[in-house]
Amino acid sequence: MQKPKIVVIEDEEDIAALIKLQGEISGYKIHVEVDGLNGLRAVEREKPDLVILDLMLPGQSGLD
Repeated sequence: MQKPKIVVIEDEEDIAALIKLQGEISGYKIHVEVDGLNGLRAVEREKPDLVILDLMLPGQSGLD
């Protein structure tokens, strides 16, 4: 069985690292991006089960 996939789009490195660590400990495959545009591309490419999205991102906001 494949691990559920989560894409985390978060520009604060400490927050992203903590989410990634906790997710991997809990058995999820975590992919992190640090800006909205690359995050959108990762969602299209990875087809995640869940997206954790920061609303205030450089380049393209989470609301966009």
